[in-house]
Amino acid sequence: MRSQYTWIPSAYILQGLPFAWVTTASMVLLRQLHVNNAKIALMTSLFAIPWFLKPIFAPLMELHLSRQACIVLFPIITASFIILLVWLIGLPHFLFFCSILFFLMALSSALYDLNVDGLYIASLDRTTRIRFLSVSTISYQLGRLIGQGGLLTIVSYLTILFGVFFAWKLALILLAAFLILVSIYHFNRLPAKQEIIIAERTARPFSETYQQLVKMPHIICVLLLVFVYPFSENQLVKIVPLFFLNYFSVAKTATLIGMIGISGMITGMLCSSLILKKISLYYVMFVMAILGCLVNTSYIFLSLHYALLFLPVGIIFFLTQFIFGISNCAYMLYLLDKFGKGPYSMSLYSIGTALMGFGAIIAGVLSGYLQEWLGYTGFFSWIFFCGLAVTGYTYFFKKVLF
Repeated sequence: MRSQYTWIPSAYILQGLPFAWVTTASMVLLRQLHVNNAKIALMTSLFAIPWFLKPIFAPLMELHLSRQACIVLFPIITASFIILLVWLIGLPHFLFFCSILFFLMALSSALYDLNVDGLYIASLDRTTRIRFLSVSTISYQLGRLIGQGGLLTIVSYLTILFGVFFAWKLALILLAAFLILVSIYHFNRLPAKQEIIIAERTARPFSETYQQLVKMPHIICVLLLVFVYPFSENQLVKIVPLFFLNYFSVAKTATLIGMIGISGMITGMLCSSLILKKISLYYVMFVMAILGCLVNTSYIFLSLHYALLFLPVGIIFFLTQFIFGISNCAYMLYLLDKFGKGPYSMSLYSIGTALMGFGAIIAGVLSGYLQEWLGYTGFFSWIFFCGLAVTGYTYFFKKVLF
């Protein structure tokens, strides 16, 4: 039997990388093309729609016995779309064609994600899944680090040498090559078919999957928490990079949202594995919701200043992402506990992650318009009150949620 360490980290890195590129790093490219904040937030949020559609494809994937082939194939398809985008950069009507390509990248990446999660659930028992939760989550964030900070850092340095358009072309070629190389690596590293739990491969119709969903205890309250718990963070992730660009260069912004931010989040996730062993899931999620409200007030104070120093902003951003890292790992464990068990775990888990993605879409679409309407200070104040509402919901409905 192949070790899970030979494929889980690399597979989840390839989950985070395209998602970060399509939904976050692309904002910098669009900003450099002089697209306004509201349109950037709207476009990059709509690009995430394929991740919301995963429950439609999941029951079909339950019938598919070659998840390994899909995991190898879909990143290569994504890389092909990236190469097409490279060819289109700088041409007339680029914005229209790049929107189509971003959507296709998102679709192929979402199907890849579905097969990785399905293989993870099907090849591991419940105890092993929980043990590797921190590994998969951290690997996903490392993928985001490459797709956000790494890519933008490369672009910023190449821009000095070659100009904006050519810098993006070179960086995206490197990104496509990375996706292809990791897919080739996966060819002989994924679990063999005989290592997959047979019960997870049995064909199941759509209706039975959703019947199991509606029979879950207090399902409406659970789904509402899945939707609202990361709502504040999903808005901040769209606006904070644009906020930083008002004060810092692309290189420094890349360092903040990529290196510093992802490092803070990964540190939080490493700590969460120790915290969740000693403290109940409810208390972790509740306390993190409170701390999230407190750290979000720092953005209000930052927005009141006309000039910002990089070091204190970096420290504040590291702390905010550290707290988000702990809460994110607790949140994913909540999804796994509620949706990652039973005979239809792959389809059920896709419903949970799709609802999470749908919340990200709604939050992202609202964030750009709210920021332009309220200004940065008003927007960050709104985020604070959203966090208070989530904290109150988690506390008053704890008996039915946990």
